[in-house]
Parts: sequence; C-alpha cells; structure tokens
Amino acid sequence: MVLVIILGVIYNRLVLDYAVIDNVRIQRQNNSRRILFQFYVVEAGRLDFNYEKAILTDIKTVQSEIQFRWEWEAKGNTEIAIHSRKWLFPHWDNKEFVF
Repeated sequence: MVLVIILGVIYNRLVLDYAVIDNVRIQRQNNSRRILFQFYVVEAGRLDFNYEKAILTDIKTVQSEIQFRWEWEAKGNTEIAIHSRKWLFPHWDNKEFVF
C-alpha cells in the first residue's frame, strides 16, 4: 500500500503536474536570438521551457492563446523545448536552431 502511494506521488509530480497544451509553435524571429513561443493551454499546470541546460519553469492557467518571446545567448546548434503532457504521458515539443 505504501509503495502505491509513493509511486502515485512520484507520478503526480513527474507527469500530472504539467499543463496540457495544443497548437504549439516554436520559431525564430528574423535571424535573431529571439524565439517566439505560441500555444493554447487546454489544462492548467506547469510548463518547462528548456534551452540546453537552462530551464525556465512557469505555471499556466487555461487560456485560449499564449504568445511570448524569449532571447538566449546561444551559439551553434541549440535545441529549445517545451515540456508538458499529453493525456497521461509526458510530452516535449522541441525544435533545433543554429545561432
């Protein structure tokens, strides 16, 4: 019984804590280091925005569309990703850019 509770807490923290998003777009703006993020929040929760080893974490509420820009001091091949969930599974939307 204790093992089931521990596994449930771990699963909640690692998967169910994340938001469900849809219509995700990650794109670079005009050959700059600025990245545009666009998505719809279907179910509220946590989102992690990853760039190499850096992580920006935010809690999102249900909204029809979110759009924001972020600029990093990246050089070379760089993968940028959003960690969310799809149904009951973890999910990553990612795109690679060359800066």
